[in-house]
Amino acid sequence: MDMFSRILLEVLINIIIQIIEKSVFAGVEKNTLSFSDIKNLANGGKITRNIDNRFIKSLSNLSININSTKVTITQK
Repeated sequence: MDMFSRILLEVLINIIIQIIEKSVFAGVEKNTLSFSDIKNLANGGKITRNIDNRFIKSLSNLSININSTKVTITQK
């Protein structure tokens, strides 16, 4: 592989990584998952995140609380 092809490949890989790092997954804040986190999910792994300010609604007593919670993401 010549020098130009190698540089072009490196630039394309950096562009792809930047696009993937703009992530949207249910349950976690936008753009908080890295490329390695997404690769881990694709390989059957789990991602656990702590979320500090989560609104929790209760329909039984009509209350709203703000609590910390732990979210685990897996691939189905």
